[in-house]
Amino acid sequence: MGLLCQFIVGIPPGDTFTIDQWRSAVAQYVNAYDCESYQIWNEVDQAYEQYAPADNPAGYVDVLSNAYDVIKSIRPNRRVVFSSLSNLDNVAPSGYKSAAEQWLDDCLALGADQYCDAYSISFYDVGLVSPVMEAMVAKTAKPWYITEIGASSIGNTEDSQVQNFVFLNDWYDDNASALRIAEAYYYQYMDQAEYGGSTDPATYTGLVRPDLSPKPIYNYFQGITPGPTPNWVIVGAVAAGVLGISLLAFSGGLK
Repeated sequence: MGLLCQFIVGIPPGDTFTIDQWRSAVAQYVNAYDCESYQIWNEVDQAYEQYAPADNPAGYVDVLSNAYDVIKSIRPNRRVVFSSLSNLDNVAPSGYKSAAEQWLDDCLALGADQYCDAYSISFYDVGLVSPVMEAMVAKTAKPWYITEIGASSIGNTEDSQVQNFVFLNDWYDDNASALRIAEAYYYQYMDQAEYGGSTDPATYTGLVRPDLSPKPIYNYFQGITPGPTPNWVIVGAVAAGVLGISLLAFSGGLK
């Protein structure tokens, strides 16, 4: 999967860009990189990713539709994926399970569904997944990607890290036909610090420690193929971000 967002335009943080600049940047990257799918933006519903004009649903749908037009003109058989949504754990607006669901609803009302082939979500609190994701998936008939998923072992709770993913696997197995998960990407391969070196839970979502010794969750993933569960199959690993963070890609059997 290729990620197309504000960075390909080359704008400074907090700056804006024009649709013409965006179309030109998308064309350049899609011509250079032939990906099976292209995700348009990362966590567009979060304030830190809201670069104008993609800082509101109407602006994002404009960005999405123009990217869709450019991508399909160059690589018509490639999949265009709606931005991952991740604003799941804040106070939900009235009538919604999450703020992300409202963002999706607003975009769908503006015709977003005709400009993408799939949708995506990212999350780390597996306890939120069931009601939140089920509510959003029910709004469209198209496949979904989990473009970031992980569990932290902050505080050296390595066994709990495994149990979080066991819970997710069990939940997915029970809901596989309804959820239509195309692929999931586990973040990340290696912890970014020794225990005690950071208070950020995301630092400790790795499968191995900084010295490359395996954590219990590494051994758990080693057993996923051929299973404890047939619905998650490791299909490869990718590098993402300026730090070269490794992600494990899993297939939900839906291509």
